[in-house]
Amino acid sequence: MTGRRESAVQSGIIAYLSTRKDILFWRKNVGATKYDNAYVKFGEPGEADIQGVQAPGARMFGIEAKREIGGKLSEAQRIWGENLTNFGGLYVVATNVKIVQEALGPELVRIQKIPIHRRVYPR
Repeated sequence: MTGRRESAVQSGIIAYLSTRKDILFWRKNVGATKYDNAYVKFGEPGEADIQGVQAPGARMFGIEAKREIGGKLSEAQRIWGENLTNFGGLYVVATNVKIVQEALGPELVRIQKIPIHRRVYPR
């Protein structure tokens, strides 16, 4: 099997979205981890890898990145995407940046983003 891995597809999409002045987005992790003596769950099953809003109108979108060859949605991802679409959002399953560009369309407005200072966590 050849083609770009999901992480590479996702990185390309994030780089593209970072150039758009009409989009506010965030990366969404879903899973669980052990922290001290407890398991911590984060996110909801099926949530899209990348979520955000697009101006004008604040349309919510979810982008599920998949590897170029052989990437498949889980049942939870399919249901999450269907729910988002039913509520008026945009759900995109993307194996490359071009799919995202076409789905979001051209940049219609340019909004000044307020910089957020990154938190520094003690080690």
